[in-house]
Amino acid sequence: MPSASGGITPNIPTGAMFHIVIGDLALRWIVSILFGASIATYIYILVVQHDRRASTVNHLLHVTMLAAMILMAWRIGMEIPTFGPIIFFLLAAIWFLRVAGQVSSATRDRVTNYYYAPDDGDDGVDVRGDERQPAEPDQSLP
Repeated sequence: MPSASGGITPNIPTGAMFHIVIGDLALRWIVSILFGASIATYIYILVVQHDRRASTVNHLLHVTMLAAMILMAWRIGMEIPTFGPIIFFLLAAIWFLRVAGQVSSATRDRVTNYYYAPDDGDDGVDVRGDERQPAEPDQSLP
């Protein structure tokens, strides 16, 4: 429940809140190593697949968010105003929603194209599951 002063946790001092984030040093290192490995992976993908603009933007946004997670684990920049990062991550979320909409549209088109693809199987059933008329028997064989 928000308090009259606007905070969600009015009884916890600000200094104690910083220790709640990640208080264990070993856990901070584990989180940093995992996020660092993810950053290395995205940078590798950026170098290998540099020809697609949308993928490049996706990977750069992921690298930025991973770096922000590492900074949060070590409580770096906790005293800076939060308006800038909030706007950045909101725009990144909108970008990812837009890309997801395009991907689902492309997948929908691909599924439709597969549905109407000609059947090259010899099972007597076409792609849509309709029964086909059997072909005339081949009379050339003895």
